[in-house]
Amino acid sequence: MRVNIDDTDFDDGLRYFYKGEPLTGEAVETDPDGNMIEITTFRNGVEEGPQLAWYSDGSRKYESMLSNGNPIGVVRKWYRNGQLQEEREFDQNGRMSKVRQWNEDGSLTVEQQVGA
Repeated sequence: MRVNIDDTDFDDGLRYFYKGEPLTGEAVETDPDGNMIEITTFRNGVEEGPQLAWYSDGSRKYESMLSNGNPIGVVRKWYRNGQLQEEREFDQNGRMSKVRQWNEDGSLTVEQQVGA
């Protein structure tokens, strides 16, 4: 099932609901022109699976994989010009282990291990 995020509700525990039931499927967000700018996957009301976002021109903005609402694997963000801005690596429990950041011209500015 795919629904518009504006048609969902959420509780204090950040579980999302559609028509009173925990959401299982995809929720999309659109810009004022109707372009899809974000899609998030849910299972039983909790973010579970890919989360993708785009700038209104269709270029990538970020991508992540979520498990039980927490990021796992590599989360990436891009500048509007298409240059990779940041990568954050997470373990299977959602703990961040590494961060890398670049400036808009592609030069690496930060690379660090986290929580080691």
